[in-house]
Amino acid sequence: SGHLMIAMRELGDAFGRGEVSLPHLLKSADVMRHVMLFLESFMRFQSGVEPGAEIDYKGVVVIGTVYQDVHSIGKDLAKTLLENYGYRVIDLGVQVPLDRFIDTAEQESADAIGMSALLVQTSNHMITVARMLLDRKYSIPILIGGAPVNNRHAGYVAMHGGEDMEAIMDNVFYCKSGMDGVNIMGQLMDSAKRSVFLKENRKQLLREYQRAKGIQAEKDKLLQTLPRRKVSFRHHEVPSEGYGIHKVEFKLHKLAASMDKKSLYSLNWKFGKKSSWVLKGVTLQQLQDLQKTWIEKAEQNGWIVPKARFALFPAQSDGDEVIICDPQNREKELARIRFDVCIGKGRKDIFSVGQYFHTKASGQWDVIGLQITTAGDKVEAGVEGFKAQNDSESALYLQGLSDRVAEDLAEYIHQLLRHGSGTKKDYRGQRYSPGYPAITDLSYNRLIWELLEAEDIGVTLTSANEFYPPSTTAAVVCFHKDASYN
Repeated sequence: SGHLMIAMRELGDAFGRGEVSLPHLLKSADVMRHVMLFLESFMRFQSGVEPGAEIDYKGVVVIGTVYQDVHSIGKDLAKTLLENYGYRVIDLGVQVPLDRFIDTAEQESADAIGMSALLVQTSNHMITVARMLLDRKYSIPILIGGAPVNNRHAGYVAMHGGEDMEAIMDNVFYCKSGMDGVNIMGQLMDSAKRSVFLKENRKQLLREYQRAKGIQAEKDKLLQTLPRRKVSFRHHEVPSEGYGIHKVEFKLHKLAASMDKKSLYSLNWKFGKKSSWVLKGVTLQQLQDLQKTWIEKAEQNGWIVPKARFALFPAQSDGDEVIICDPQNREKELARIRFDVCIGKGRKDIFSVGQYFHTKASGQWDVIGLQITTAGDKVEAGVEGFKAQNDSESALYLQGLSDRVAEDLAEYIHQLLRHGSGTKKDYRGQRYSPGYPAITDLSYNRLIWELLEAEDIGVTLTSANEFYPPSTTAAVVCFHKDASYN
């Protein structure tokens, strides 16, 4: 095992330098896991040791995706790498009740708790766990990661919801990648380095928290003092047709031509920027072949079946709210969506997307588009099958392709709404998804889902208004020519 660990350590270091891709690292970890399982069985047989005899681990880590969050890809990657670097990992799965992290850590005498989240709202549960640990007088390192998590968020977690900066914790760590988790655990388990490591980490957490507070204070001031944006409706083209709910289903290969290959390779499959591919020994042709292979596999096995629901509704604005009405009876209000007030580009003004719809007071009607797209409800079974076979690389490729399909199908449906509505300009308007700055309230996922009657495409919601299956996205479409994100 010494040779294997040396090889994995070298690969991990190369990954940190950007010389090895994540799929390569995972494939190496998968190979090592299979070899270690074989060697372990062989040595037990040779020595006569019982199969259940205790293994000497470097440490124990309890990990899971926080309550109300169903996304698991980051957690699974972290688990694979930690296990292959000699740690015992207790995986609690997804939507983990917060007290279960702590209870399990105590029961298993764990050395750290690892938490993952994909949404801003669910990432705040990490702060609650930190506060619960303090209330229970239980000190244990907390490793956090996920799309909305960063060093500033780690600062908030370390403050455990309090205001006294003297009481900031020293054992909260932001892990940008699974390898960060491995490296942090290595320093925590080194008794000679641990105290200095924690002391330096506390200083960094304090700096990040102070920085985050300053950014928030500045944002609050700008929202109070900047003028409202003036929106012109001159030449505003209101869609005149295409009302009603529509449902579509595609064969996966039909979407291949319109797939965002750059994002698939770099973001979803984690090969990084194109400029780094030469260093990693990756070519464009290899990735194109990989894409073709996985599209064929996913289609043949029925893992990915792209589906969508979309519709146009008459609408008018009332302040920052948009009133959605029944196409058959415009006097009947179906729902309202409140858009957040955002700071404009260059910090010159503030605006909300609601301003880009004709007002109710004007007496003129506008149109709002709603859409939900999904890669289907069979992909989870495929991903879980690969995990059961200790094939993390394939699980990453299938999950990444599934996520890309949901996003690219959203763009395709957006185009259908533009064309179907009779809008002359192909790229007029913008779409906005709940959970992002323009509409931070995730409950609008449920509103869109209900209005589109999307349950029949296999999409449901969690108690946090997060879609299941995870490779699903919803959006509101505004057709004003000047509508943008900033």
